[in-house]
Amino acid sequence: MRVHGQNRVLLDEMPEDEEIGVCSRYILRSDYIEEVKNPMKKSHGRELSGTSNPMIISELFKEQCKPWQGLVDKVREQVLHATDEVTNAIVTHVAAEDTVPGILSILRNARTNSIRDLDAKFETLLEPHLNGHPVTYDHYMTDNVQKAQERRRTQELEKAFRDLVGAENFKKGKKVALYPHDMFTKLKRRTEVGMQLYQTKPLWVSLHGSVGVVTALLLTFHIIAAALHAPFPVKIAENKWAVVAAASLGGSVLICAPAIKLRWYEVFLRLHQSLAILSVYGIWVHVPPRRLLPLIHLYMLAGIVVLSMIALGLLVLYRNGTFGYSHPRADILSSRGAVFIRVNLSRPVHVKAGQYINLWICMPSQRFRSLFESHPFVVVSWSDRAVYELDLLIEPRSGFTRDLLRVSKTKVEPYRALFSGPHGNSIPLGNYEVVLMIASGYGIAAQLPYLKQLIHGYNSRKARSRRVHLVWELKTLGMTSPSIFPCGSDLRRPGCRNRMGAGQRAGRGHVR
Repeated sequence: MRVHGQNRVLLDEMPEDEEIGVCSRYILRSDYIEEVKNPMKKSHGRELSGTSNPMIISELFKEQCKPWQGLVDKVREQVLHATDEVTNAIVTHVAAEDTVPGILSILRNARTNSIRDLDAKFETLLEPHLNGHPVTYDHYMTDNVQKAQERRRTQELEKAFRDLVGAENFKKGKKVALYPHDMFTKLKRRTEVGMQLYQTKPLWVSLHGSVGVVTALLLTFHIIAAALHAPFPVKIAENKWAVVAAASLGGSVLICAPAIKLRWYEVFLRLHQSLAILSVYGIWVHVPPRRLLPLIHLYMLAGIVVLSMIALGLLVLYRNGTFGYSHPRADILSSRGAVFIRVNLSRPVHVKAGQYINLWICMPSQRFRSLFESHPFVVVSWSDRAVYELDLLIEPRSGFTRDLLRVSKTKVEPYRALFSGPHGNSIPLGNYEVVLMIASGYGIAAQLPYLKQLIHGYNSRKARSRRVHLVWELKTLGMTSPSIFPCGSDLRRPGCRNRMGAGQRAGRGHVR
C-alpha cells in the first residue's frame, strides 16, 4: 500500500519518460490544485484565511487511497490460490488416490467459512481508512509534511538562483554581480490572491447589480463626452428623451440603496421596473434611425427581455395549474400574533432549504391593492421530494402583512393565490460536522427548513452533521408553540437532544 497504494502521484514537472507520461497516476501539482478546487467549493467553511475545512482532508484521502481495495483483493486471490495449491499437494501426497476427491470436497466446504472470516478481516483492515477521518495531528505526518515543504522550497530557491545568475554560473559556483532589488524580487514569497487557492470563501457577485453599476458608469462617460463634444439643446425630442433615459437609469441605481429597498420593497420593485422600461424607451427615441448598430443592440435587448418574460410567465402558469388544473389556494391562519399561511398547490413543487417564493393572494374585498401586489416569503416547510403544500411563517408589521393578520381572524375559506419560484440558493449544510444556527424572533423562519433538512439527513445517514446548535433569541416562549415552531416533533425523535429555556435579561429571552 505504501509503494503502490496512491491513486495520484504529484510531480512538479512531467519527466520525459514516456511510460510516466502515459500513466494516469502521475499528475502535475498545478493540475491537481485545479481538481481540488471543486471539492473546496462544495465544502468551504467559515475558516480564517490560510486554513481549510478539515473535512476536505477526508475527501482527498479517500480519493487517494482508492487503489487499496484493489490491492487487498489481489492479496486475497493470491492467498486463496496459494492455499488451494498447498492443500491439493498435501492431500494428493498423503491420501489414497480414490479418496482424494472426497477429501478435497470436504475441505472446500470448510474453506467457505474461512473465506468469510478472511473477507471480514480485510474489511476490518480497510474500514478505518476508507470511512474514517485521517489523523492529521500525528507527529510523523507533520514531520513528513514539513520535510516535503522544505524540499519544495529548496527547489524553488534553486530555480530562482539559476534564473538570476545563470545555470552555468550556478553549477560551477562562479562569483557574479547581483542587484539587490532583483534578488529580493526573486526570493520574496508572493501572496496568493486567488480566493480558491487561498482557501477562503468564494465571492459571488450579483450579475444584475454588476451590469447596473457598469451601465451607470458608461452612461456618465457618455454624458461627459457628449457635453464636451457639441452643444446639447434639450428642446429637441431626441435630446429630451435622452435626458429622461439618463435620469431613469440614474434613479434606478439610486433607489437600490438598502434604506429604500428593504423598507419599501414593493414600491422599490415596481419603480425599478418602471424606470427600466422608461429608460429603454428613451434610448430608443434618442438613437437616430440612420444608426443601425445601436438600434440592433436595443432590439436584441428587448427581444431577450420579452422572450425571458414569456418563458417565465409560461413556467409560472404551468406551476400554478392554469393548463387543466385548479389554481392554488392559500389558507391564512394566525396564532399568538403570528401569521401562518399554507399554500395548497395544484402541481407538486420541490423547494430546497433556504429558498423563497413570490406570493400573490386575491382578496380585493379586504385589500384592493392585493390584485397588483406580490410579496416574497421564505418557505419554512421542507421535504426531500416535491410536495403539494408550502408553509409560510410571517411576522405582521404594516401594510400587507397587517391585513393578513386581520383577515386570518375573520375569513375561513381559502383565498385564490398564485406564486412564482422557488427562488434563491440553498447552502449545503450537510457537508459540515458541526452547525451553529443563530436567529432572533421571526428570523427562525429562515432557519427552520435547514434544521429539518439536517435532522432528516442525520436520521437517514445522508449528512455528515453530528452536532447542530440552534440559538434562538426571543422575548417570550409563545413562539415555541407547535403552530409557530412546527419542527418541535422532529426534535423529539430518537437521536436528537434539545434544551429549551428562557431568561429575562434586558427584556429578552434566550432559547437554545
